[in-house]
Amino acid sequence: MRNLIMTLLAFLLCGCIAYADDILEKARRVAGVSERSEKLPESEIWNPLSAAARRYVGPLESLPSARFRAGHYAPSSIASEENLWQTINAMQRELQISRPIVLASGVSMGDVNNWLRRFNTQLTLTASVYREKNNLMIGVNYTSDTRVLAAFLNPALEKQLTGEEEKVLKGCAYWIASNIQYGMPNVLKIRMVNDAIIDNTEYKLSCEKTADVVLRGKGKCAAYTTATQLLLNMLGIDSRYVIGDVSTSSRKHGWNLVDVNGEWYHLDTTWNDPSGYGYFLLSDEEMGIDHTWPTSAMKHVVEYPKTPKLSNAHFYTRLDYVERPEPAEPPFLPVDEDGSLYDSLLEALNQDQKESSAEQVQKNTDPDTLVSESVRILPGREKEKKPKKEQGFYSVSSVEELNDVLKHCAESLEGPEIKLKLGENYHLLRFRHGLRHSEILRYIRRYTYTSDKKKPDDGGAVITLSVEYWPHVRLIQAARDAGISKKLRQEEHVALAECRSIAEACGTVWKTRRQKIDDAYLQVISSIQWKPGDSTVVSAMKSRSSGSLGLAETLQVVYALMNIPSQLVHGRTAEALQAWNKVQHSGNRWYHAVAAEDAASDARHSFKLKWKSRSDAAMLKTHVWAAEETSPSPPAMETGTIREAARREVKRRVPDKSGR
Repeated sequence: MRNLIMTLLAFLLCGCIAYADDILEKARRVAGVSERSEKLPESEIWNPLSAAARRYVGPLESLPSARFRAGHYAPSSIASEENLWQTINAMQRELQISRPIVLASGVSMGDVNNWLRRFNTQLTLTASVYREKNNLMIGVNYTSDTRVLAAFLNPALEKQLTGEEEKVLKGCAYWIASNIQYGMPNVLKIRMVNDAIIDNTEYKLSCEKTADVVLRGKGKCAAYTTATQLLLNMLGIDSRYVIGDVSTSSRKHGWNLVDVNGEWYHLDTTWNDPSGYGYFLLSDEEMGIDHTWPTSAMKHVVEYPKTPKLSNAHFYTRLDYVERPEPAEPPFLPVDEDGSLYDSLLEALNQDQKESSAEQVQKNTDPDTLVSESVRILPGREKEKKPKKEQGFYSVSSVEELNDVLKHCAESLEGPEIKLKLGENYHLLRFRHGLRHSEILRYIRRYTYTSDKKKPDDGGAVITLSVEYWPHVRLIQAARDAGISKKLRQEEHVALAECRSIAEACGTVWKTRRQKIDDAYLQVISSIQWKPGDSTVVSAMKSRSSGSLGLAETLQVVYALMNIPSQLVHGRTAEALQAWNKVQHSGNRWYHAVAAEDAASDARHSFKLKWKSRSDAAMLKTHVWAAEETSPSPPAMETGTIREAARREVKRRVPDKSGR
């Protein structure tokens, strides 16, 4: 009996070990560090068009950070900072503590020390150079976390871990295997690590190790920061450990600097708990409102990576995504993808449809409607109400007032600096969340802000907001107001004149709205050659070539000049980010117009424009976007069904002359 029990226990133990090994191997596969070459199961590969992926609209970059791309093998000599990373990586994969190195010609000890100073801001791994007899040596000190990371990168090192380190390795591997997929974008990985840390950790001063967070769910800022860094490093994302001061405490505080596709941003998971994203990927200026740390202006500077002053990271994150319910059946007939049959029948045979169209045209010439629909200013605001401005700054005491101020400033292109005075009871976190509002980002392209007080939460702080408006917003606002047009640069005046000539040529009065929309679409893709890359309406008009954003911005300006409401949509395909338009054809009928797709396929020569009027249902097969930020389109119907429905509608509306 005893032998049977021992056999069962041994069997269970072997099963548990095998299960743990499977989890570790899966975690290594999805993190991209496994050296096995077999094909991954589909369940482990991230599908950017899946239902789960639609909750995230952001950059598709998923390559490891530069440090983790540096390779596994040490170079023969140190000629660059990347060579130094390669050497340290190779040492870590074997947990070597010292190794002789050779400096390439032109590289001094000062260069190496400067490179190491930046590298050592990780804190969980520190390296130094020294001389031993006639050799130049590099030495590396490992903490428990870097030993765990080394074992994750190299399975042969697992047997060197302590019992607690092994538990941390398996705990992190289990989370990675359960939540991460191969090819998942880096920004989404960072967001998921942030969520995992703050959702499962309770703040406790006496707990300061990664193991406290991973195994026991408790920790202070040091534990939050090292646990975040370990998980990010396992996923191939570089991170730095920042030590500084905060406005709410006399204690030192720690947080992360994270490499986001080649740009560095601050991430404070401690202060994100429980708010979520108040301190998620912030610039130096934004973080500096209530956090301070060694900068280049200070003595004995620790060389932390610098962040961009104005960042695009906020725009594509879409952190406040809410699932949009399925739209109700519309009170009008849907159309097929080319949208021709329904319009031609009803416009030719129904007088009431013509009257409705005339009323709609008149409505769309109303300047207030044009502002609201074309630029998508926040709905439900009183347009006549102007924000209060005294002594050069606007008073802000709520998110609604903040939105009103930024809307007003965008309409007059005020800036690039806008001063806001926070009310006494207006918490800074609410300010951060309000500023991220997707509607505000419809007309502000990039932003950053600084404060005149070290402790702005005390109230009365003056925030200086530096904004950069979208180029198409600048052109549209200038087209509405001659005074604002004086703020345009010469190249912007040229671009506006080019867009106006397209609008005048395509917006002839006798044309139906459908004809105007189609003619402008064809004219834009005929005038601008498709060229992959970042661009704007200004550069598109200048070079006559553009990527998706320049094409979409150009269409946005042209449609606004023609008094046709449209929305600029930022989303992606399975391969890349993409921008396009959503255009109001009549009533509440909005359809997607993806100029980049037709321009890239050179459809202007064949006149087979497959992407000029797509429904939501058709777009979902190939594109992802934050659906709640755009007006819904009618559901698509089969062409034959549409023809039958159109015939029934015409028969119902047009009296039968036979009297039947």
